[in-house]
Amino acid sequence: MSLHNKWENLLDKINKSKENICIVPENSELLRLLIAGEDHRFKFHSGVDVIALLRASWKTLILNKREGGSTIAMQLVRVVTGKYDKTLLRKLEEIFLAYKLTKHISKQEILSLYLSIAYFGWNMHGLKQACKSLKLNLNNLTLEESAGLIARLKYPEPKNTSKNRNIQIEHRTKYILKTIRYT
Repeated sequence: MSLHNKWENLLDKINKSKENICIVPENSELLRLLIAGEDHRFKFHSGVDVIALLRASWKTLILNKREGGSTIAMQLVRVVTGKYDKTLLRKLEEIFLAYKLTKHISKQEILSLYLSIAYFGWNMHGLKQACKSLKLNLNNLTLEESAGLIARLKYPEPKNTSKNRNIQIEHRTKYILKTIRYT
């Protein structure tokens, strides 16, 4: 399939996703926490954070440590397309589509769409489902609850949560709460 066809396919899927979008106010703490936890240079790039990609590439190639370098737009492309294979071709396509996507829809829409369909854990696809499963009130989230939700993007909650996974989520939540001051 050509890149043009992949772009058209991505747009179709995004337009269908907009029907179930969870609109989050632009200045909400939840969005600030999302940016702090997932893509702290979100406001300054066009869908691709070259610095993060170079850092992740260096750590993977030189130090043999896997580290993420994807932006929120790139993660949105990955979730919408359902392509998670760890190949250079997939990553290059994701970069192209994320860059093009940020020229097509607003950053606010990217954030809201991502939260609406992202995987938070077992039986938790999207923010609404995550709040329901965790018995949280979406319209009245505390700062700590919001940070805990964002932490689950990196450490999705499995069906049977282990003590170790709970510790990972707790540490990630604390990290996100510390980094929010810098966004």
